[in-house]
Amino acid sequence: MYRQIHTRIHRHLAKLRFTLGDQDKPLIIIAHSLGSAILSNYIWDEQKNNGLGTNPFERMETLTSIVTFRSNIPLFTLALDNIECINFPPHTLPPNLETKAKWLNFFDGDDVLGYPLKPLSPSYMQTVTEDLQINAGGLFTSWNPISHTEYWTDNDFTKPVAQLIYDLVNA
Repeated sequence: MYRQIHTRIHRHLAKLRFTLGDQDKPLIIIAHSLGSAILSNYIWDEQKNNGLGTNPFERMETLTSIVTFRSNIPLFTLALDNIECINFPPHTLPPNLETKAKWLNFFDGDDVLGYPLKPLSPSYMQTVTEDLQINAGGLFTSWNPISHTEYWTDNDFTKPVAQLIYDLVNA
């Protein structure tokens, strides 16, 4: 299943690269919940030369920013003795993008499946730019586990993400 998921991600990246004129454009990943763990695994494999990528874009060498929200990566580290983060940003970015590259992780304290990432290990502390605790949702959803579905439309999430994208596009 692991390889099937990675093959599907690779196919979508190859299709996206083709749509972008077969150029290795800067890549921003926005990953929700289990998707953050899946993408972290994909990036790890690509960086360790165990992946499927045949060009810099597919190998995550143009990865310019990561936005994770409601990330459950910490749950997958419980059985590990050594918790090591992916390398970010890659050292292959142009200087104007490398200085703007960020990994923002959003979580709601009421969301039982969303966690901060920086406390996981020294490498996460160094790599993740910022853990941002927000109160996702409204009157009836912000105080309970239903908040995990509310990030997509909450301005505490959407505004900083839009600003990040704007800053990178205009770098």
